[in-house]
Amino acid sequence: MIDFDATNESIDNLKRFKEFVSVINNNGLNRVINLYGNYYSNILNKFGLNGYCSGITGGTKKRARLYKGSGGGFATKVYVPKFHNEILEENFRAAIQIYDQLTFSCIKCQEINDGLNRDSPNYPQFYANELMSQHSNFIHALYCRSNENAFIDNSSLIEIRNEMEDIYNEFGRNVYVLHLNKWVEVLRYD
Repeated sequence: MIDFDATNESIDNLKRFKEFVSVINNNGLNRVINLYGNYYSNILNKFGLNGYCSGITGGTKKRARLYKGSGGGFATKVYVPKFHNEILEENFRAAIQIYDQLTFSCIKCQEINDGLNRDSPNYPQFYANELMSQHSNFIHALYCRSNENAFIDNSSLIEIRNEMEDIYNEFGRNVYVLHLNKWVEVLRYD
């Protein structure tokens, strides 16, 4: 598949990818590594995927066919563990205005959150500003992914599927979590 992006793929393509990994693994060819993977690729370790590569805050996908011309710089993204995805900084700032449960579990994020007045009407914006200015986005993303790896390693597929379904329902099926519903569907019969 060219330009595969697990957050935007159809359920059929996600199933095909999962089945491909399973077939390869079951036939003794157990060295399948996905370039440019994300949380979905991490889950596929349960089906025999041996690993995945991912840039921090911007490398979960790459286009196979690049367009001519200057590309400019990279957009700043924030990894949101609740969404199992990274989103553009401006979208994060908008999302945190709506969803106060987006505070993160990494140590630095907790320090930032503990130092702010949650009762302030400006709390979401202060939190976003502090996260983006004081905290390395790279360290944050690595910490979050490390937590996700541990969760996947220590959980059954049912527990992983239930966790994603709970998040999908918690966030009102908004654009940031639509991919989770597809991933749940792909894992439903395993």
